[in-house]
Amino acid sequence: LEGLSKVIRHFCVVAAGMAPRPSRPDRAVEFRPFSSRDAHILLQLKRSSESVVGLQTHGHGTTRRSSNRISSLLFPAALTAGKAARDP
Repeated sequence: LEGLSKVIRHFCVVAAGMAPRPSRPDRAVEFRPFSSRDAHILLQLKRSSESVVGLQTHGHGTTRRSSNRISSLLFPAALTAGKAARDP
């Protein structure tokens, strides 16, 4: 459960635009609420969430119950964090 907590926290930090850039890990993190790069990351998370939900509802047999529960926590938490960080 501790590992899952770290994964959820990381997704939320990335979605909120507060994660260090992989290409420049030594630079300070600047929050840019209207960054197109960060908006694109949120869009990718949203599309990934929709894809996972599509797999679950169509019953392709590629997901298990535990991964369904994890994804049902992970994606909404990250999307909520990203939206909350940008809400004026």
